[in-house]
Amino acid sequence: MKHLTDFDDLYTAQTTSNRLRASGVLTHVSNEHSRTHSFITGAFSVGLWVILDEQYNDAIGLLNNKQHVVDTPLSEDEMTTLELEAKTNFNHELKTGILANIFIIPTLLALIAIGVYIKSVW
Repeated sequence: MKHLTDFDDLYTAQTTSNRLRASGVLTHVSNEHSRTHSFITGAFSVGLWVILDEQYNDAIGLLNNKQHVVDTPLSEDEMTTLELEAKTNFNHELKTGILANIFIIPTLLALIAIGVYIKSVW
């Protein structure tokens, strides 16, 4: 995933993302809530990213020239499949991390408690 550019407003970022997608270039808009939550996140702009590194040059070409012909376009089905796979993998990783923390944190707390107890007894 490579960064293409930043925008001061979400509408322009989303419009540009949609234009690239219509040409077969899969993108992601980051910091979509930056204006709403900028006092929390510290982000004041939204970023446009190309998902597949091999589509970076095509994305730059489209940003500079609306008539650019994409060398490696994806179909809408391919983009949807990639997005679903990414979401599934992210959810799996998140659940795995949560499950690991359910076991690791209590174990660490127990070890700390045992250490404190042993120190207080000696």
